Amino acid sequence: MIYFFTTILILLSALFSGLNLGLMSLSSFELKRKAELGDKNAKKVYEVRKNGNLLLVTLLLGNVAVNAAIAICFNSIMTGIVAGVITTMLITLFGEIAPQALFSRFALSLGARVVWVVKVFLFLFYPLAGPIAWLLNKIFGNELRTIYSKKELMQIISEHADDDSPEIRQDEERIALGALTFGDKKIREVMTPRSFVATVDPDDKINNTKINRLIKQGYSRYPVFDKDQDKVVGILYSYNGPIILYTF
Repeated sequence: MIYFFTTILILLSALFSGLNLGLMSLSSFELKRKAELGDKNAKKVYEVRKNGNLLLVTLLLGNVAVNAAIAICFNSIMTGIVAGVITTMLITLFGEIAPQALFSRFALSLGARVVWVVKVFLFLFYPLAGPIAWLLNKIFGNELRTIYSKKELMQIISEHADDDSPEIRQDEERIALGALTFGDKKIREVMTPRSFVATVDPDDKINNTKINRLIKQGYSRYPVFDKDQDKVVGILYSYNGPIILYTF
């Protein structure tokens, strides 16, 4: 019976340790954002993660209590030194390393599956964990939101594209990166040299031949350039529909 009880305690130790690392590594702000976008796992986890200090205190209290109970159990069936060595090895390997390695990789999915267990312990430990969490909130305040710089956002987008993320296509990555760098560009960096600009003459006749030529060039706007005045006097819009001319 004692061995069965000890096994249950080791499993609980693994659960508390894994949840402590896994859930606390998840940002409550990111979970809220994912939940609002329809992520069901994020919605489940956010219910317990939004009060970070209460969750932290509950998991730590449970982990310490379970580890102390494991030590007591082994001391009752073995000598002090042997019990200490075996307890340390079991708690370290199966109660700390293994579950933390697992939860660090699958924190969201595993957390969503056992969130009901977390709610049970939040209720059981609240008389002790509640006041401690309240005190921590008063001393340290609320959790800080992660604010990314422009370069960090660009790096995140690039990493998604490098991993062939189905959520971001290559053209979307290019547009997003271009938008983020738009404010740093100067006009001369995006201008087309006049020698390469496709223009029309004010005296050109807009007939079928001219329209077909414009369509083949593939642009939607053509500056109307007056060589005598050496300036642009209008813009010719060429769409699938009618030709539209705007003059200055």
